[in-house]
Order: sequence, then C-alpha cells, then structure tokens
Amino acid sequence: MRTARPLSTPTNTLKRLALSDKDIDTFINAPPFALTADVLADKDAVYSGRQRMGDHNTSVFDMLPRNQQAPLRGFIGRTWVWARQESVLRTCGRSSAFPIAPLRYEVRRAQVANENWFPALIRADEEASIGDANVRVRVTVTYSNYKAR
Repeated sequence: MRTARPLSTPTNTLKRLALSDKDIDTFINAPPFALTADVLADKDAVYSGRQRMGDHNTSVFDMLPRNQQAPLRGFIGRTWVWARQESVLRTCGRSSAFPIAPLRYEVRRAQVANENWFPALIRADEEASIGDANVRVRVTVTYSNYKAR
C-alpha cells in the first residue's frame, strides 16, 4: 500500500489558485507524466540523438503527436532513455493530464533498489492560463523512501 508522508508543512502561497485533494492525489496515484502504452498510442517516438546524463549515456526521443487530438490527451515532449537498462531517466514536456494546467514540467528519476527507476522530482515553473487570468505557477514534488510492498 502506498502512503504519502509530507516531509514538512509547506507554506501555502496560493492566492488565485486552489488545489483540491483530487489534484494532489493525481501526483500520488495517477502521475500525469507516466509513459504508458495508452499515452504512446497516438504518438511518434522520434530518435533525436544521444546525450550524457551523469554517468549514463542516454538515447533521446521526442514524443510527437500523430494527429491534432494528441496534444489534448497526454504527454508531448522529450524523453531520455538509458538503453542499457531500458529505463526512462528523465522526461520534459507538457501533459494535458497535469492537474493544474498543461504546464511544461520536468521529471527526474532515481534508481531504487538497484533495479527500477522511479520519479524522484517533478518541477514546473511558468505562467498558466487559469480562467481569464495568467497565474505564475511553481510546482515542486519530491518523492523519496520508496519501499517494496
């Protein structure tokens, strides 16, 4: 069973924006950045070269929509894959499933138990159109202490 334990009580600086429990739950149970078969069904993964990330040589793929509906349903952006372990190390792009607005976000992953790569950090920092106003939104979510069930 998954449990969420805040490391500290964050300072609420939201003035023109509110997050519901459902929005926060999205980060825990249905991450908007997951690259599943459903998300990739209407995308083209275009090889864009190689890039070094820390100690790893990665292959870089741009995830592009196949049709005009794709940006409305899912992730559009860039993915860094460590081919040796077939593991996604980083994603950067936009997701229509992001709970606040379709922000550009970065997800960095960390290796857990020398086997799997799980999200360690999600960041977004930009202006979002919410209602009739543009609101500066900064999101930082840190994941840690993964434990096997």
